[in-house]
Amino acid sequence: MNETSMDQLYELYLDTAAKCNSQITSLGNGELEYNLFEEFDIGVTSYFHEDSLQNLLSAGKLNREAVCLSEEIRKTWFELNSETWTTDQIRTVQDWKLFFAAGDELNSLLQT
Repeated sequence: MNETSMDQLYELYLDTAAKCNSQITSLGNGELEYNLFEEFDIGVTSYFHEDSLQNLLSAGKLNREAVCLSEEIRKTWFELNSETWTTDQIRTVQDWKLFFAAGDELNSLLQT
């Protein structure tokens, strides 16, 4: 099995973070579900895992604030994903709005 390089890990992390923001709520229902429950779910499990985050922090790819936000997003994702939601609920329920707001904050932080 090939080990992921730090640059590859960082790119996969960024790709995952890009799927966690309020902009995806404007996608069609199928695209929204695919981005969240397929793409983001896989990425958040692996690339937002504490070991991955610590490796990225140690390599200087992330700062402490990004790590903390990523940990919060991962925790919230697993809480939200333990229930069944309609796409309308994902767009309107306050818990989801807070989740996407944290994603927006993380993406903004990663762009600076």
